[in-house]
Amino acid sequence: MKKIIATMTVIITLSSFIAVWVYMDERWAHAEDVEKLSQRLDNKIAQDRIDYLDQRIWKIEDRYPKGKMPIMVLDQYRGLKKERAKLEQKMKKETK
Repeated sequence: MKKIIATMTVIITLSSFIAVWVYMDERWAHAEDVEKLSQRLDNKIAQDRIDYLDQRIWKIEDRYPKGKMPIMVLDQYRGLKKERAKLEQKMKKETK
């Protein structure tokens, strides 16, 4: 009788440990999942910035005809184009 009680106690204890382990494993995110989520968020932020830069570039292009931009606006326009190219390059590197 004592052996049966001892065996049942061991089985219940092991089952409890396994259940707790499975619960904890599913409860918190794994490092790989967090890394993927972080990458997706970084890509979304970069894409939103590219969209914003595109809007600014288009507004400048709509306002000023080619070759008729004031120097300050032309500098800003070139800076926007340069930043956009850098972001696109960064996104291409990260997706590979």
